[in-house]
Amino acid sequence: MPRLVAIGVVAVACSLLFCAAPPLVAAKGCIKSLAQCETKLSDKGGTSCGTSDQRYGRLARERLHRTRAALQEASRALLATEFGAAAGARTVELRLQLPGWGNGTLRIELAADNLMPVSVLYFLRQVRSGLWTGASFHRNAGHVLQAGLAHKAVPAEQRASVPFQEYSPSLPHEKFTVGFAGRPGGPDWYISTVDNTRNHGPGSQSPDAALFGEADPCFGKVVAGFDVLAAMRAMAVQPGGFGMLMEPVRILSARVL
Repeated sequence: MPRLVAIGVVAVACSLLFCAAPPLVAAKGCIKSLAQCETKLSDKGGTSCGTSDQRYGRLARERLHRTRAALQEASRALLATEFGAAAGARTVELRLQLPGWGNGTLRIELAADNLMPVSVLYFLRQVRSGLWTGASFHRNAGHVLQAGLAHKAVPAEQRASVPFQEYSPSLPHEKFTVGFAGRPGGPDWYISTVDNTRNHGPGSQSPDAALFGEADPCFGKVVAGFDVLAAMRAMAVQPGGFGMLMEPVRILSARVL
């Protein structure tokens, strides 16, 4: 892994997660990990990191792993602080307007805080801020229904991606699960309309993802509104093969229940 890439990933992850949050011990740990990572990586030729590419790569991965763990620990604390302790599954409700069909409701049950804390915090903050109200589902591909900001003007900072490709093997991309689109993922997200375990799971879609075992973050599942999904799946798409809807499905509102 190139030195600047390793340092950059950690720096971006720290800044994205903590820029809007009060200082926490976990945040300090993240910054400390970043400093340690930068020191070790910049000393690639010295005795502390060794001279072999193999040792260099192992140390870089080790520090990234530790920093990701710190981000997850901090995210769990932030979820409890900002959204309360989870007595059960956290749930988001979307009200949609389907052209030629009418209005409908989707409910998404989010992953447990202990499994996907960074992704869940990222999504809940977006919902709370109103980011998804007025956005739309714009894509009806053969395997996903994708929501995004293509039809809504938002500041660039609200289009930030997830800090890293968080993934739990306990939450594979099965039918009706919810994941972040792109590498890095977000803010666009999708509902799987088939089993995408292999297509969007660890090591999928690129040589880099295969090298690091990266996957799309899978952070929830649809638990109500399957009639709405069926209606969306039947909607006409534009020619070209990308599955762009002829008429987007507007998200009238999105709220945390």
